[in-house]
Amino acid sequence: MEPPQVTPVDPRLLETLTTSLAAQPENLSLRLHLVDLLVEADRTDDALRTIKAGTENDRQDLEFRRRMVMLLRRTGAVAEALIRAE
Repeated sequence: MEPPQVTPVDPRLLETLTTSLAAQPENLSLRLHLVDLLVEADRTDDALRTIKAGTENDRQDLEFRRRMVMLLRRTGAVAEALIRAE
């Protein structure tokens, strides 16, 4: 049995979503979707920058905080991840 093929994330989609997020920085769903796609495209640093640019309201959202902690841990920023997890 062959492993499932992974379809690469289209860079044009990432560019379009990044542009949309710049126009709607308060759109948490869009931000989280873009973060997920950046991670899938193995662009963890870009994903971390994108999530860190979230608004103060975003930071109150449990899913937002969960993803930020996951990205911080993935990039080796364990101390910051622990702080943000609280």
